[in-house]
Amino acid sequence: MTNEPTEWSDDLHLGVESLDDDHKKLVELICAWCDAVTSGRDLVATDGLFKDLLDFAREHFKAEEAEMEVHAYEDSDFHRREHEALIARLDDTFRAIYANAQYDLAAESIDFVRDWAASHIVTLDRQYAEFLKRQRV
Repeated sequence: MTNEPTEWSDDLHLGVESLDDDHKKLVELICAWCDAVTSGRDLVATDGLFKDLLDFAREHFKAEEAEMEVHAYEDSDFHRREHEALIARLDDTFRAIYANAQYDLAAESIDFVRDWAASHIVTLDRQYAEFLKRQRV
């Protein structure tokens, strides 16, 4: 795996349907935004895609964290902090790019967003998925 979720792959598959479905959607949104930025679409076009990505990430993280609490996942606090850090960075990135029209920052942020998503899924989310499987959830 290249740590670039340009499309869904078996490397990202965790074997927990709810997580896999959300992660497929997350990868799809990341790819749509990255493709728009790299193809030179204007800020207005990429703005909506980034908002969609940010909104979905918030929704997914909230649901995942609620599920962790229900199942008393032992690493939920660390996992939640990772989510919070990403949302804070994405919020800062969004403001810098779209409020300050720093389009160059969008291109520079592509690697961060791709790398974070891929590494988070294959490490922390995989650990959580394994926990769920052990719990027979």
